[in-house]
Amino acid sequence: MSPLLSGRLFGISFICTFIAYGTGSGLVEHALSQGLLLINEDPSLLIVGVILMAFVHSVFNLMLAVTVLPLLKRGNDILAHAYFAAAIMATTTLLIGALSYLALMPLSNAYLNADLVADPNQLALIEALEKMVTQTAFYAYHLGMAVWSMGGILLAWGLWRWRLVPKALSLWGLMGYFIFLIASLGELFGLSAGLYPAMVGGLFEISLSIWLIINGFNTYALKSESEG
Repeated sequence: MSPLLSGRLFGISFICTFIAYGTGSGLVEHALSQGLLLINEDPSLLIVGVILMAFVHSVFNLMLAVTVLPLLKRGNDILAHAYFAAAIMATTTLLIGALSYLALMPLSNAYLNADLVADPNQLALIEALEKMVTQTAFYAYHLGMAVWSMGGILLAWGLWRWRLVPKALSLWGLMGYFIFLIASLGELFGLSAGLYPAMVGGLFEISLSIWLIINGFNTYALKSESEG
């Protein structure tokens, strides 16, 4: 595969991951805001959202990792496989977190059919289980993002080391992924930094995607090292 084609495939895959996960999480959040009763009446928003987050996002996530793997292997085999492993672990963790939302469907059915006369504590139990599901998805997301950020640091270092993209863009990636890693770990320990850390990393990924779609990877440095 040519550097231009692989770069374009990588960039398109990256943008598709954003669209899939962003749209899916928006649909899921909207479904959650309606409450368990409306989820039971119309689960379509939740189901479509989970499909986008769990499956469509995972396919494009793995596609971009597979696309860049051969280029990174030409530079450093250990770094390439470490990045690939991080991408697989992060994608799997995000997949599990997204699928956990499906547990809300049987909970919504239980909520609808709750017999509060026979068991007054039933509603409280259902609400506790609902919170457990959403918290599981929350922690899975931030754990997945922490692993993704670690892989992203390796990717950005490889892009910088072999000048596969402009160095300024690579350094932006190193900084953005490091900030995102700290923020994601903070969320796991109850220290919220808001959306700003994600914006730094996200803007880098969008900028990188646009650059690669237009220009592809620059493999000159890799060729020079192999020839040397």
